[in-house]
Amino acid sequence: MTKRFWIASLAAICASACATTAAREELARERLRELQGALPANAVEVEAAAREILADTPTASIERGATHVLAAALADQGRCDELLPDANEAASSTDASAYAWRFAFSLEYECEHYDRAAALLSRFWQRYPDDLSGLPPQVVFRTAGRSRDAALLAFLINGGWRPNDPALDMGELRLSLIRAHLANGDQEAAAAAARDLINNGSYDFGALVVLLSDRTFDTIIEADPARFDVNRIIEHYIENSFAAYSANPRRLSTLNALAGALQLVGRADEASALIDDALARQSEFADQEQLNWAYQVRSNLRAELGLEQEALKDLALGAEQGEDGRVVNVSQRLNRAGLLLSQERPAEALREAQRVDPAHLSPYGRSVRRYIIVCSNAALGLDVDMRAVLAEAAANASDSYMNLQAAAECAGDLDLAAQAFVERLDDPIDRRGAIISLQGFAGEPAPESWLASDPLYSRADVQAAIARAMHIRTFPIRRP
Repeated sequence: MTKRFWIASLAAICASACATTAAREELARERLRELQGALPANAVEVEAAAREILADTPTASIERGATHVLAAALADQGRCDELLPDANEAASSTDASAYAWRFAFSLEYECEHYDRAAALLSRFWQRYPDDLSGLPPQVVFRTAGRSRDAALLAFLINGGWRPNDPALDMGELRLSLIRAHLANGDQEAAAAAARDLINNGSYDFGALVVLLSDRTFDTIIEADPARFDVNRIIEHYIENSFAAYSANPRRLSTLNALAGALQLVGRADEASALIDDALARQSEFADQEQLNWAYQVRSNLRAELGLEQEALKDLALGAEQGEDGRVVNVSQRLNRAGLLLSQERPAEALREAQRVDPAHLSPYGRSVRRYIIVCSNAALGLDVDMRAVLAEAAANASDSYMNLQAAAECAGDLDLAAQAFVERLDDPIDRRGAIISLQGFAGEPAPESWLASDPLYSRADVQAAIARAMHIRTFPIRRP
């Protein structure tokens, strides 16, 4: 055998082996997607299958995925209290393996202990930085978004985390980074992070509203007010949204983001044309898992245009698409119930919300369901049922102080509503929504015209909390 032939044969063998490995990895990925879709109903079987994948010496990325699926299956079986102490002890040892920390992090996350998951992320990210690359956006935003670890946040924003979504706007993480720098007394780094937020934003207008309204950021805005001209920034965000879609025309995520951004700046007709065209040729897009959100965007647009029945139909179509790899869709089902409630159809809203199994919901999703049920019962005069679900909401307040506040207002419990509002301002996730809720936006009455007479916001304790936390401004966009 000649040397040249030997080299060529070796190359062919390597190519064949690589192709086989790639094929096995893709099969494993597909299997993980199937397992994720089988939760929570088949948690015991999913646990066994995930353990089998982990025992088969998988690649690093498959091991990460299987670990997350295993943790989800264990959490769905209600085994958090049983397993978390040992998992955290293993992760805390001086020779903790990547798997040990990953399992503890995933289990804390799936058991809905987001603060504890964030603490684990801060401890281990420098030792195992590659683990961050495969984390889904919702995991990163719910954990790192609570962090004040400036180094971790900068690493995630600047390429250490590589989410498979070219439309993703890092605005929320950048707000967390600014807060971290300010807490560390680094005004210059905080100002640089604020500049990055306005230069790189695309569709997350909510992050921009918070940056300009939250008193936390006053020193940054006041030091360079011309840089934070809201009209110029809005134009730049739209340009960035168009650029992301132009660079990724076969991604529904970029189109959904662009259509949503156009709606916020008053270009609903243009947004509707984009989304109608996309849904007419939906099979052409690479990210079919975003289809439910395309229907959500079109529903939002149709609701704004007064096409209420068409908006409800789109949410029903979105609910048929599945969600996050699971067959069961809950977001569009709950949003449809919320839309029925806003249309003063409480009996239908109540039925729609009650059809959603709480076992399929995240803590936030359960809080949305409770809010809709409380408000529907209040509108229907079902006081006993209303009080029972409100008590459940209060007992699970940390699921979402925003939805607890809304439920309490429907029930006429202003003391509970005020308490929830103040808690929102102290919570790193809920603070954003609390600040946005009191700002003025295009097409709405100015806040000054209703805040002073509102039964909740005119209270002295709530007024004091508002004055400490925020400025009240009016923005030339629709409510984000």
